[in-house]
Amino acid sequence: MASSQRYVLNNVIHNNNLGGIRVFGTINTSFNMTALNNIITENGTFGISSEFPAGSSVYEDYNDFRNNTNGESINVVVGVNRQSLAEDPYIDEANDNYNLNDVAGGGALSRDSGLGYGD
Repeated sequence: MASSQRYVLNNVIHNNNLGGIRVFGTINTSFNMTALNNIITENGTFGISSEFPAGSSVYEDYNDFRNNTNGESINVVVGVNRQSLAEDPYIDEANDNYNLNDVAGGGALSRDSGLGYGD
């Protein structure tokens, strides 16, 4: 059985109908995925979901979540640094401006929570 490692790093994942990060595969695949430093908001179903068979691993940490329909994640190993945002983190999503705002509990909280990739 082949095994592979994938990373999802430093993204805004917003308003997807079927969920934010969806991980799925076949019974003949062993798959490891790590999601770090993402802002995952207002997606249908879960922010992060895994439908992989036994032997696979999906790990997430340092991600910020808000208003995903069914919750933050399912079938995922969760790190201790994830957080839920109480406020909208974006300056003006209606006009596709996904820069972080300065609202406490929103963009300000998200700005101070990551690992520092890309600084």
